[in-house]
Amino acid sequence: MDKKYKGSSCELVDAYVILTRQGVVLASDDAKLTPGEDRELREMNLRLIDRSKKTDVDGNFRSWLRAQSEMIVTAIQEGYTQEEALEMLKIYQLAEINKGKSGNV
Repeated sequence: MDKKYKGSSCELVDAYVILTRQGVVLASDDAKLTPGEDRELREMNLRLIDRSKKTDVDGNFRSWLRAQSEMIVTAIQEGYTQEEALEMLKIYQLAEINKGKSGNV
């Protein structure tokens, strides 16, 4: 083993950098990043942010689908036919769209 690698591996580290899921870059106080390293960190940060946004969109869509399904099931349990339940859901969706357009969200 080469002499320079003996001992703690921390002796070979210039700085610690942590990328979080929220896209925050945390670097130790003694970090001396080159412009290239800084650019790479910013690019990684943007990829993490994009990945988090995609997860949020997917989660929101699943929540929306779940809510729509629950509305249909509830209507059927209350004695409506499936066609009536779907028609009620369409009316509800149109009302929500119109409410959003009028700014009463």
